[in-house]
Amino acid sequence: MSKDLLSHVIRFLNQYGFYFVILYCIGAFSPALYSKSALLSKDLDTIISSKSGSAIFKQIFWLGLFFFYTVSVFSSREVSRFTSSTISTLLILITICFTIGVTALWSAYPSLTIKRSIFQLAFCGTVYFSIYNAYNQKTIGRCITLSLYTIYGLTFLSIIMGYGFSASGALTSFAKNKNLFAASLVIIIVVMITLKDCKIAKVVNYKYNLAILLTLLVLTQSKTNIAILMFFYLLTRLPLQLNRLILSLIYIFCIFVFVLLYTVNDTLGFSHTILDYIDEGFLTGRGFIWDLLYYDLHFFDKWATGYGYGAYFGTPEIPYFFDDSYSFTRFITSAHNGYIEHVMQLGVFMSMLLGGIYFVAASLVNNRHLLSLMCIPILHNITESSMIKDSSIIWFSFIFCLSISSLLKTKTLDEK
Repeated sequence: MSKDLLSHVIRFLNQYGFYFVILYCIGAFSPALYSKSALLSKDLDTIISSKSGSAIFKQIFWLGLFFFYTVSVFSSREVSRFTSSTISTLLILITICFTIGVTALWSAYPSLTIKRSIFQLAFCGTVYFSIYNAYNQKTIGRCITLSLYTIYGLTFLSIIMGYGFSASGALTSFAKNKNLFAASLVIIIVVMITLKDCKIAKVVNYKYNLAILLTLLVLTQSKTNIAILMFFYLLTRLPLQLNRLILSLIYIFCIFVFVLLYTVNDTLGFSHTILDYIDEGFLTGRGFIWDLLYYDLHFFDKWATGYGYGAYFGTPEIPYFFDDSYSFTRFITSAHNGYIEHVMQLGVFMSMLLGGIYFVAASLVNNRHLLSLMCIPILHNITESSMIKDSSIIWFSFIFCLSISSLLKTKTLDEK
């Protein structure tokens, strides 16, 4: 009896683990059924979570699933079926985790860097193998459908409890703020479109669900996420090579503006700051935050090495220029820009190396819809620290893109 129960549990997790991964990434396991604020809501929630039992649940969830999938893959000899595309994808994810882990050698908090690098490896591995199993078990469409019903249910619950909308009238649903909920909706919409157009899986009542999701997205009033979704759709209409060229130029532009420009300025002794180009209140105070971060890099001469992965924000000590008892900066736990945060944590050289790894990853994607999906982490990374971020739905989308691309290549080889 116990063996039968165990086999059923193993089979269930292999089939529907992807569903639970999505739920965690969209925040369904810790719904924010309370009144919300604006920019600081995400930062304050991070502080509260780190001091509560949610951090323990997070570790148990991801490390537990990672252990399950690792044992499941090797015990069933599934590893012998891995194709070159599968191995390439796994190597890219491992290389990313190794790259950030290396910074423990000069990290301000080496134990934190090692711990967070290992956790990132567990996150990447869990997301990949949950997709891998759901794809092979042909349950990936059902996982998305179940995710939709969960979103609808939690949204309805948040509204009837009186916490579904912010003070400005924007739909926040069960998320901490409107942008987080909008980002989750965008990813679910894009995943649905990709699965359908790539003929991978069918989502029940596709058109009706798409209409509902788009309506919810409009109600969030998140202009950034709506614009990103529109840009994704435009990219899917373009030829693959033109698509790749546009995304490459956008990424190079972001690297130049947020990484290289100020590195060169500081090296040559120029006194330019980001506030010479944007206002302090740019994007809800992000201009002021970015200026503090650049000044920190200049003052402590950390351009080359950074502070180490996960060793700047979210440590026992508040960063020097953010430690003001009379300012909101004490509660900031993110750069609110992934490119700047990479420099803060990894330094310029390792950030550029990581950028090269992203380029290699994108070069392995030969599907127009999947390549278009790459625009989401690239653009979202401008206003939030989205790449290599714990349990982020945006970081999830990057891994999803690589995973599905490798599985499609495997399917093509099998058909040959």
